[in-house]
Amino acid sequence: MRHLRTLSLRHCVDGEEHCTSIPSTRLIDLLSLPNLHDLKLLGNIILCPHDNSPRSLVELSSVKKIYLELFSDLADIEGLFRQARFPMLEELTLYLSATSSPSRADAKYWPPLCSSLLNSTTSNLHHLKISAGGITGSRQWAGLQLTLEDLSGLFKLDLIDFDTTSILHSISENDIVKLTGSWRRLQRLVLQTCQSPQLDFAALVVIASNLPCLRDLSIEVDARELAASTVPILKHRLHVLCLFRSPLKEPIVLAQSLDRIFPYLNELLLWTSGSKASEVRPILRALQQARKEHEMRLDCVSDVAFNRDEAQD
Repeated sequence: MRHLRTLSLRHCVDGEEHCTSIPSTRLIDLLSLPNLHDLKLLGNIILCPHDNSPRSLVELSSVKKIYLELFSDLADIEGLFRQARFPMLEELTLYLSATSSPSRADAKYWPPLCSSLLNSTTSNLHHLKISAGGITGSRQWAGLQLTLEDLSGLFKLDLIDFDTTSILHSISENDIVKLTGSWRRLQRLVLQTCQSPQLDFAALVVIASNLPCLRDLSIEVDARELAASTVPILKHRLHVLCLFRSPLKEPIVLAQSLDRIFPYLNELLLWTSGSKASEVRPILRALQQARKEHEMRLDCVSDVAFNRDEAQD
């Protein structure tokens, strides 16, 4: 097994009573294999707390990716990162299954998990996904009233990719300000909450102003109260924008506003109800084409003026 590069353990049986347990110390022993890069634990698996025997901190210098979709409490997951260091870890996915009890992820468990992640990883950790699945799971998670403030310890990481889906109860504009001030190198950002969007279009302006490297954004905004003339003209190079559950009133106003801050947008996805959503994309494309033709005309006028000046000289 010394040459094993990927370890995937899957135990999928209906009902939590059929879970199998893995002591975290035993898992760390497996992760100590010298060539192991990827770990994936999926299904009815519970990480058992470490035993009481003394054990020194283990450095797992080959592991680069970890994917955990378990029934385990957050405290047990935190224990894994408290007992080992992952200096080469680049990507971490924590998928908290909708069938798990959300009480295991109460707000009090998040600061210790964030602290252990900071202590056990290095600046190599760039990709972080923390998600829950299913509509039922979203309703259960909403009852915990988690906010981005509960995960604020993560702001000390040097992330370029952050994805959180159906875990947070709400996100405020102040949260967006803190996030964009901490993760200035973000290239991909997914923020989806458990309830209707609390952010307005101003949040997109904050993101466009503070995250110059961002290329892929998925977020929820309320675009009903919007005036395009109040939106600043920016040159952000966002390529893909997905708006979840984002109510709108006037398609042309939303299209104009998006074009003012994201002029290089290649793909717009609107996951919202109502026929008006389908009108936004063609309007945006027409605005982009009109601007492109206008810039071509300006280039032509500039070339003519230059050639005239050359001839006169």
